[in-house]
Amino acid sequence: MLALKDALASFLDHGGRWFINGHMARPLVDGIGQYRSIVAPKRQNLDLSSINPHSLYDGIDLKKIETNRGVAGFYGRGCNPPPEGAVAVNGLGPTQVPVDWVWARPRGGRFFSHAGNDLGTIGLEWNLAPDLTRRIINWANGGSCLSSNCFALTLPLEDLPLTRAESYGGARDTGRVGPRIVASSSGTYYHIHSLEGSAYTGIFDVICAPEDLVNVLRPQDILWVPCRTPAQRMIKQRAVIARQLDAGGTVIAL
Repeated sequence: MLALKDALASFLDHGGRWFINGHMARPLVDGIGQYRSIVAPKRQNLDLSSINPHSLYDGIDLKKIETNRGVAGFYGRGCNPPPEGAVAVNGLGPTQVPVDWVWARPRGGRFFSHAGNDLGTIGLEWNLAPDLTRRIINWANGGSCLSSNCFALTLPLEDLPLTRAESYGGARDTGRVGPRIVASSSGTYYHIHSLEGSAYTGIFDVICAPEDLVNVLRPQDILWVPCRTPAQRMIKQRAVIARQLDAGGTVIAL
């Protein structure tokens, strides 16, 4: 997606609308900060409340999408820091961390950030997911947005209980001699968090894309394939993995 950054900016400049789910581990739009999670959240920090009305949520009881089968945290656990001029829609916890916000870019276009998993799959137990999906598509097609020009403000970012931004290093090779743990990363935000984030990155000697394994794997290596790696990307590496196993290597596929 970073390779398309200029094209995406041009799309917005020409009036496009972009709805994004997830964490901006590597921000794709200038002005948006790197995702930051709530520090050690407790249950009350995951309460969902409205900050400014938006057409996506008209008539929806937020308590019905705050949890998934009674478990909190699925909706969101932090925020993609909103740029100047963005309007917070929904917040988490007593400080109303802006998990949802919409931004009318000064150069054109609108950007909606939902800092959680796919909003179109939320509220399944109440059969809200199909309606939310239709509303997202309607908004992206130019549907109504904010219902007021007078907006409630959130606390400044520095006053919110958020973790610090991470330093994600991308693909790497430590140059270690001997057996190595090689992690294939598909570039999703959860792979970036897990493989490149400070908590666990020291475990891995090599981080690379699945397509680069052909030039990376050695017979004595341990290949670590993270959960939710797109199957089609690994299937294309079938011969590479078979060669490594035949030579006595190890594969851990989650």
